[in-house]
Amino acid sequence: MQLPIVVLTCDKYDWLLSGFAYLFNRYWHTPDQPVIVAGFRQPPCALPANFKFQPIAATETLSWCEHIRKFAVQLPDYFVLLLDDYWLCQPVEPTKLHRLLDTFIARKSDKADLSGNTVSFGADSLPGSKEFVIAHQHAKYRTSTQPAIWTKRYLLRHTTQRRSIWDFERLSGREARNDGAEIIAYNQALVPVYSYANVCRKGKADPRHIRYIKPDDIALLKQLGYADLLKAGGAV
Repeated sequence: MQLPIVVLTCDKYDWLLSGFAYLFNRYWHTPDQPVIVAGFRQPPCALPANFKFQPIAATETLSWCEHIRKFAVQLPDYFVLLLDDYWLCQPVEPTKLHRLLDTFIARKSDKADLSGNTVSFGADSLPGSKEFVIAHQHAKYRTSTQPAIWTKRYLLRHTTQRRSIWDFERLSGREARNDGAEIIAYNQALVPVYSYANVCRKGKADPRHIRYIKPDDIALLKQLGYADLLKAGGAV
């Protein structure tokens, strides 16, 4: 079973998509995994055949939450949600991903964190399991947009306000405390399922994350037009 993958982009960041696609296809465990790119204008860079652009709207006229809510209605019941600057930089272990997905489905969880976010902000061992944890109800950033499997119902539940993506993380995350939703993750904060470089922060290169990109990927990324980004991030 292929897990639906949705990558969110916007006109300000969609130039990052070719780099995202190159590293995703290199390190995702399934060759030619279908990926939905959700944005506004047609991406300005060529994308692999397995990446399909699906417009959210003709232009970005509403708040982030309003646009995402309207788009999410047409999505399947659960999916991986990623941002365009989350560049995968380590292989995804299929067994690890599928065990988390199976647990997520069996328990009818609301969200499954693919990063180390849940462990970092507070979690307990999942009852009867040493492998997984469950987020504290009072934990920060329960609506974090770090890589995760979401249910449509949980995303729709917390996108009812007119908010930017930053306010979604901050304010909706605060409102998500004690919401009764179940958020699970691996009990390994330092070895996340989706190891990524968050290459941009507020529109600028983030050296702390770009250094995670492997040296043998740098040359190809430069050919794709990312020399300035990589240089600003200290990778070249």
